[in-house]
Amino acid sequence: MAILKSLISYEQMTPEQKAIWNIFEPIQEWHTRGIEYEFIFDTQNNHYQLLMQGWQNEKRVYHVMVHFTIRGDLIWIEENNTELEFVDEFLEQGIGKNRIVLGFYSPAHRTLEGYASGV
Repeated sequence: MAILKSLISYEQMTPEQKAIWNIFEPIQEWHTRGIEYEFIFDTQNNHYQLLMQGWQNEKRVYHVMVHFTIRGDLIWIEENNTELEFVDEFLEQGIGKNRIVLGFYSPAHRTLEGYASGV
């Protein structure tokens, strides 16, 4: 089981940091035999990742499952290798489409659905 930790208290977090914390919190319960999940919750540099690492069938497993970055008041979804719909979770927490950047799309395609371009 991964443990989510932060150097600052929840009360000290920005709304964007709280939204990411709220998304990461239930993921702490994920279990896969031979696999560890590791959270990087860097409030100083505003990088937030979920890593998956370990061994399965004698094969090394290492993946960045999720990567968020906060730049200004924008939340960048840099990577999402899960089946979770993080955009919906951000929207439910009051983060508008105009503050979410789909970083895994080219800048020309990011705004087609009303999301921030980030440029």
